[in-house]
Amino acid sequence: MQSGVNEEKFRPFRLHCLGFMQTQELKYLVKLESLIQEADPSVLDSVQEYIIFPLQLYLKSPQGNPNKNLTLRVINLISIYYRKSSLNTFFILKDIITALLALVTAQGQVEADEDLKLGIVSCILSLINSAVPPVLEDFYSIEMKLPISHLVFSTLTWAEMERSIELRTKSLELLKNLLHKRAGKNENIFQGFFPGTLSKLTKIFKDPSTSQSSIKASAIQVWAAYVTEIFCDARMEELDQVWRGKAQTQILAQLTDIQLLSSHSDHRIKKAVLNCADGILLNCWNILENSRSIVLNMLVVCSLDENTSINSRCNDLLDTYALKYTDKDDLSLQINTQLHNLSVEVGKCLGLYTEQKLEGTLSLLLGYLRFLQRIERSSVFFVTKVYISVLVQNLIRVSQFSNRASCMFGSELPAHTRKQDFSDFNFLFKPEYYLSGGRAEKDYRYLTSTKLKILLQHICRLLGCMESFYIILEYLLEGVEELEYLKREVINILNLVISGRKDVDEDSAQACTSVLQKYIEIKPTLHQNVLAKAKSGEISRSISEMNDQWTEELLAVEGLGIIGNICGNKLSCYHPEILLYLVSSVSLVDPLAVQVLFFSVADISSGCGLSIQDLLLNNIDHLTKDLNLMLRQRQTNSPGLPTLIRLVMQVSPENQDLEDLNDTIESLVVNLATSQEHQVLEILNLVRIFVTGYQEVFKKTVERVVKTEDTGIITTMVQEWEAKRKAEIEETEELLQCPEEGLHDQQDDDVNMDEPEPEPEATPLTLDQKFLKTVLDHVRHFVSMAGKPVWQLAALDCITSCISLLGSTPGQIYGEKQEIIMPLVHQVWSPLHLLFKSTNIFIVDKAFDCLWVIATHAREFVHKRTVSDVFPPLLSFFRSLEIMVKDRDKQNTMAATQSRRILSKLVDGIWALLDLLDLSPLETDPIIQVLLDHVQDKIVYGDTKYFFQPKRPLDSNILQLKLNY
Repeated sequence: MQSGVNEEKFRPFRLHCLGFMQTQELKYLVKLESLIQEADPSVLDSVQEYIIFPLQLYLKSPQGNPNKNLTLRVINLISIYYRKSSLNTFFILKDIITALLALVTAQGQVEADEDLKLGIVSCILSLINSAVPPVLEDFYSIEMKLPISHLVFSTLTWAEMERSIELRTKSLELLKNLLHKRAGKNENIFQGFFPGTLSKLTKIFKDPSTSQSSIKASAIQVWAAYVTEIFCDARMEELDQVWRGKAQTQILAQLTDIQLLSSHSDHRIKKAVLNCADGILLNCWNILENSRSIVLNMLVVCSLDENTSINSRCNDLLDTYALKYTDKDDLSLQINTQLHNLSVEVGKCLGLYTEQKLEGTLSLLLGYLRFLQRIERSSVFFVTKVYISVLVQNLIRVSQFSNRASCMFGSELPAHTRKQDFSDFNFLFKPEYYLSGGRAEKDYRYLTSTKLKILLQHICRLLGCMESFYIILEYLLEGVEELEYLKREVINILNLVISGRKDVDEDSAQACTSVLQKYIEIKPTLHQNVLAKAKSGEISRSISEMNDQWTEELLAVEGLGIIGNICGNKLSCYHPEILLYLVSSVSLVDPLAVQVLFFSVADISSGCGLSIQDLLLNNIDHLTKDLNLMLRQRQTNSPGLPTLIRLVMQVSPENQDLEDLNDTIESLVVNLATSQEHQVLEILNLVRIFVTGYQEVFKKTVERVVKTEDTGIITTMVQEWEAKRKAEIEETEELLQCPEEGLHDQQDDDVNMDEPEPEPEATPLTLDQKFLKTVLDHVRHFVSMAGKPVWQLAALDCITSCISLLGSTPGQIYGEKQEIIMPLVHQVWSPLHLLFKSTNIFIVDKAFDCLWVIATHAREFVHKRTVSDVFPPLLSFFRSLEIMVKDRDKQNTMAATQSRRILSKLVDGIWALLDLLDLSPLETDPIIQVLLDHVQDKIVYGDTKYFFQPKRPLDSNILQLKLNY
């Protein structure tokens, strides 16, 4: 009866099965595939022997039909069939697997087509997955050991050797399913080829040529499955002791290889490593006792992962690992020993393959420190100076700085940042316009990758959270004094450790205070005056010489910012001292120093809950007094002194007492007369910085006064009108009333008329005028130092700025009495007009700027003197430019370029002087003639109109006459 039913169900397939058996044509396979896809699974279960039979026959005799495509269609049809149906006949399973393996052998094993191998693996995978338990029980019998062994090693070979990712992935999936479908049936079958299987799988995930992380992850999972099911605690007593010992040794070595992948960047590999550790913890704790430390290594490294799911699962597994130990002291002792060994190992990794070895060792070190912190926060390791000293020594050794330029902001310092002018201090208040990127990175000799640098930071910051914080600080402070060669590295480690301290109590603040004081004792060193080099046109070379190196001073500046950030207001009493050190140790011509200074000040202000502006304003009085003291003590060689002066001038509040400023500048200029020759230029440059900063202060004061006047202009007008009205009323009333004593006698009036009028008292100097006069009195003497052009240039800059500012003060504006500015102009003029005879084009350029300022404020004084003392040597100077500009071989030299620039500037300035001084035609005519004779042939053809642009119609007319007639 059952046979009749099956015959009825087979009726739709019969014709196509017979046709394929007779002709082996593709059309019958296509039709069968269509019918199988549409058929009910129960129908397929009952008629599988009928449908599969012709396919079995074809697979057994493929030599008669060399059509590989047809063979593939047959194999794929079997796969499709058993994805919908259950395999309930052992004969079919055995027959097809035998035929498929024979088919590969006939094709030449490894040299067979990849598509054929992929089809075979997929077909066998479908057969195994669809087989019912009775069939599987027969399949895993001892009689099938050879076919299964053949299948396993063929699949392993394909997973290892083939290039196709899909084939390798399917092969590993088949290996895993073969094991899982076993379900406890006859483990001895797999035990026989257990060592070979593990070795093959290890080659797969160790192979450096395998770039696909998915294949490595699958190989690790298959390896873990074979170990946890074949070599588990449940079978420990069944295994031969000798065989078990050899297997333990082999698994230990292979687990060590898996551990190296614990820090892999791909999350799939890390999850596979975690699955492996999880399986060994649950199933192989006792039998793999010798591998427990390797499993712990895998877990502690994976616990560093930033992925939340991996990190959370890893922490759970670490807790499980700790719970399996009944003796917690024994576990702590093992971890302490491991940490000590790793601390020593860190220093031994500096050689061949440094990066790879260091990454593994530092990862283990950080993972064990975190694990020990979880199970025993007050461990012996954290309070024993021997352990701590070994660890810190090797961290210092590993963190040696490279000799290359180390200023990196994600990449090398951009060119526009190197050329940026930071002298106005706006980079502190608007960093987005001046500074690019984040904090400056450090370039290490051995820590060559970003990951290694991050591991070092995490280790040091973790140590900062431990009980060992005070021991480490004490040890590192000793290193700052004793390890001169590694002093930078010691300071760097010290900074990283302090940055990890989160909860700062009184003891921690006191410990940080000792570090702070040690940092402030580090004095900045500078072999040459960088500012002077910058002003003399050597700024690019000076930056190249500095080479963007992290010096001891910069590391101390960074450390002070870190201390200020974590301690906040607990160390507010030290803020003036800290800020003084920060500013006075940094030169603004060094981009790296500027970057470090900004973030250090920002850290301190952030720790106090203030803005940078408020922090500086709160401490500006202290900084001003410290500046005054430094100048009185002649500490003018500090590289950051110009920076401190700029800061005091820039940040000082509007209501700052100018008496302090006058006292400071007087302390500075008094040293000029008694200074050594090498100190004069330093002081002149500092005076120039003072005057430049004073211009900004003066400008703010004028703007404030104008704003105040404009704010209440209507109210002021009304009040003036009201006062005038009241005065008129009082005057009218006084005239209408006759005095009781009568009118005054004429005699009294005559007496009063004969009395001499008192002389007006001299107007006292304002604080601004006193400041400017002090500078002029002391600096003007250096204008005449003919043998020192650098001194002359610095003095001319100061004089030009001071006269310009002095001419804007009350009583000194053109048309007023000018009782202060005129005597000073007289004193300056004598050495100034001689400078126009100089052969130095830059001195003549600066002298002309000064002449223009003097002419603006003292026109009558310089009218005749300019015509007689300045124009003749100036016109001779034009003649001297002829050699520089006309020589074609020197057209592109710096001298020729600067000569053309100065020539253009002076020609334009002469036209302006003629207008400003209102010279007569007789005075103007010879000057214009000289310009035509000695300038017109030096300018580019066609630029005559550009250079010859008179300001007055009179000069324009004379010029036109000379050009046209």
